[in-house]
Amino acid sequence: MPSARAYGTGMGGVRFKPRAIVDGQAVIAYVDGVAVVIVRVEEWTLEFANRFYAESTRLTGANSHTLVRVDGGVPGAGVRKRMAQLQEDLDRRIPNEDRRVAVITDSVVAR
Repeated sequence: MPSARAYGTGMGGVRFKPRAIVDGQAVIAYVDGVAVVIVRVEEWTLEFANRFYAESTRLTGANSHTLVRVDGGVPGAGVRKRMAQLQEDLDRRIPNEDRRVAVITDSVVAR
């Protein structure tokens, strides 16, 4: 499976320059005002989830629109719970009723 870094130069024919690469497993960029996040993680851990979320929110803040593509392993219940907690914290700190997030994944569990 290619790393997330391999996707940092294009997605669907659109070229973009990554603003951050987290552990070689997640790429964060902006395309026409939309935060684009591509994640290719074989095994999700709480440590990676925390680093990924910290870096992505540092760069995107309360961005109104985000497109996330997740390939590879499926986050376990503990990681999904932690990501939900981190998102709730962001929503409390920086309210944004217009925020929309689209997630593309092959996993039925993550949908």
